[in-house]
Amino acid sequence: MEDIVFVCLDEIIKRGFDGVLLDRVDAYEYWEEKGVLDARQMMLDFVLEISDRAKEGRCLLVIPQNAEELLENPVYLGKIDGMSSEDVWTFEEDRPLEEVEQRLNLLDKVISTGKLVLVLDYPV
Repeated sequence: MEDIVFVCLDEIIKRGFDGVLLDRVDAYEYWEEKGVLDARQMMLDFVLEISDRAKEGRCLLVIPQNAEELLENPVYLGKIDGMSSEDVWTFEEDRPLEEVEQRLNLLDKVISTGKLVLVLDYPV
C-alpha cells in the first residue's frame, strides 16, 4: 500500500502540483475496531513519512483530512501544513455540542501555528 502512495506522490511532484490532501487519515479507526492495536500509530507514522518525502528539497503542502486527534502529537502538528475536517457540526444529524467543541479545540491548535484549516460540512 505504501509503495502505491509513494509512486503517486512522485508523480504529483513530477507534474508540479503544490500539495496533497490526504483523505481518509481516520481510516485507522476501522482497523482499531478490528483489533489492530497500533493502527493509530501506523497512520501517524505514514503521514509523517509522506510529509518527509514530499518536502525533500521542495515545498509541497501536506494537508491531512480528518483524524483531528492526531493533532495532539506535536511532531505531527509540526510536519503538516494545514488540516481539513469533514462533518464538524453535522453527521446525519447535528453533532452534540461537546463533540463539536472538542474538534474545534483541536483545529484551533492548527490555526494557532498559522496554518490553514479547511472545514467541509454537508447539508443534513
